Amino acid sequence: PEAVRLVGISAIMFSQNWRMALVSVVLLPFYFWVARRSALRLKTNLDPYYEMWENISAHIADSLGAVKTVKLSGAEAREEARLRAESIEAYDVYVNRLGTAYRYYISQSVLSNLSKSLVLGYGGWLVLRHQLTPGDVVMFAAYLDRLYSPIDALNGLAVSIQQNLASLKRAVRLLESG
Repeated sequence: PEAVRLVGISAIMFSQNWRMALVSVVLLPFYFWVARRSALRLKTNLDPYYEMWENISAHIADSLGAVKTVKLSGAEAREEARLRAESIEAYDVYVNRLGTAYRYYISQSVLSNLSKSLVLGYGGWLVLRHQLTPGDVVMFAAYLDRLYSPIDALNGLAVSIQQNLASLKRAVRLLESG
C-alpha cells in the first residue's frame, strides 16, 4: 500500500503543476539514498549484536543458577567483573547502533524539511507572480508530507524485516544444534 500511495501522490502532484511537483521531488533521490543506506548500515553485524546480548543473558542465568557455588567459592567479584565488562561492551555497541540510526534520521529530517522549504519558497514566489494560489502551495506542502511518509514506512519495514530475519536465523540455528 505504501508504494501505491507513493506513486498515486506523485501522479496527483504532477497532474496539478509539473513545475511545483518537480521542485517537490528534487530531493527525493537523495532521501531514498539516505533511507536505503540507513537500512543497509543497520543490517550489518546483526548476528554478532544479538549473540552478544544472548551471551549476557546466558551468563546472568548461569550465575543465578549457580549462585550458591559462586558464593561458596568466593567468585562473586570475578563474576561481577566479567558481567560488567560484557555489559559495557554490549551497551557501547548498542549506543553506537543507536547513534548511527539517529544520524540517518537527522539526515532524512533535514532533507524532508529542505524539500518543504523549497516548495514553500518556490510556491510563494509563484503566488507573488500570480501564477499559483496560496491554496495550491498548501496542497503541495501537504502532499509532500504524504510523499515522504511512505518512504519512511517502507524503510522502517525493511529494517524490521532484517532484524526479524536475523532473529529467525539464530532461532533456526539453535533448533538445529539442539
